[in-house]
Amino acid sequence: YLAALGKSGLKQVALNCHHKAHYAADRLAALPGVTINPASRPFFKEFVATLPKPVAEINHVLAERHGIIGGHDLARDYPDREGQMLIAVTEMATRADIDRFADGMRDALR
Repeated sequence: YLAALGKSGLKQVALNCHHKAHYAADRLAALPGVTINPASRPFFKEFVATLPKPVAEINHVLAERHGIIGGHDLARDYPDREGQMLIAVTEMATRADIDRFADGMRDALR
């Protein structure tokens, strides 16, 4: 994949990841009760969102109502990180995908 992209293609993929991840973080930060963990900044394509509800509950709603696989529940690996979701955004995500995820998160947070 990387060889096929070439030098300029790899740079474009990296820029796409960066811009899409920051767009996603901005969309989520606009939701009530959601903050982007300051320790996540600066970031490339992964960031941590602190949520007002348990991540497992939010991921359940995302999956059942929206067919979306949510972010990683950090409390599964780090008990002191309850309510924190690791979110990764790649070049494969479209703006519509990100908007759908943010809308699903809004629904799950109600």
